[in-house]
Amino acid sequence: MDEIEDICGIRIICYFQNDIEKIKEIILKEFDVTENQSKQELLNATEFGYRSTHFIAKIKESWTSTPNYRGLNNLKFEIQVRTILMHSWAEIEHKLAYKSEVDIPKDLRRKFSFISAVLEDADIKFEEIKNSINENKKKLIEKARIDKKFDDSVDLNLDNLQAFLDYTFDNRRKDINATQRLLAEMMLNKISLADLNDGYMKYKNILEKIESELNKKTTEKVFWAQVGITRKLMELISDKYFSKRQHHPNADIVKRYKQRLNSPK
Repeated sequence: MDEIEDICGIRIICYFQNDIEKIKEIILKEFDVTENQSKQELLNATEFGYRSTHFIAKIKESWTSTPNYRGLNNLKFEIQVRTILMHSWAEIEHKLAYKSEVDIPKDLRRKFSFISAVLEDADIKFEEIKNSINENKKKLIEKARIDKKFDDSVDLNLDNLQAFLDYTFDNRRKDINATQRLLAEMMLNKISLADLNDGYMKYKNILEKIESELNKKTTEKVFWAQVGITRKLMELISDKYFSKRQHHPNADIVKRYKQRLNSPK
């Protein structure tokens, strides 16, 4: 029993290869790691197969001062970290009961190796796509800060819309799933990125006044997330969009400001 190192364990499955390094840093910080091995590093340059990072660890001595962990300081456990594509290959291999290369019939080894290579390449490609998305957002935001205005000539898509929100409302909570729903609303109501950009430049002070007015009406502080304040902006700039949202709480405040904006000077 003292020699068993995986009597208990956990498997962490992430999306991207770069996430493995982040998880590795946390594991090395939080536990006493006695063994740390990347199975991929054991493969030759021309080999493709099982890829996963394994840790053999123990809880830190300081943990044993609490009742929950008392007496567990000598317990070793295994942590496996892999991407979802690494996991797919390993699970299918396990399902077919192949534990090592010698278990695989010779005529199937090439196919197994090929599938592993394809999935490894896909892992690399997904990482490249993620990095490209982040780099594009970074460039758009940096350009906007220099120009003092977001470049609304770019295509309206999820990544560019999120870059716009990160630039205009950088201090507000963001949620990419909420941004996706917002994009669908913009497409449905024919609201462009240029419409948002121009509206923000005209009405950013009014948005702050609406939010401030709401705070006077309620004991709970109102501080919209990125998508929430953008919806208020869309209500100000689009009569079509506002007509669909008149039943929403506090629509009367937005209506009053819209009337002021549309009234003759």
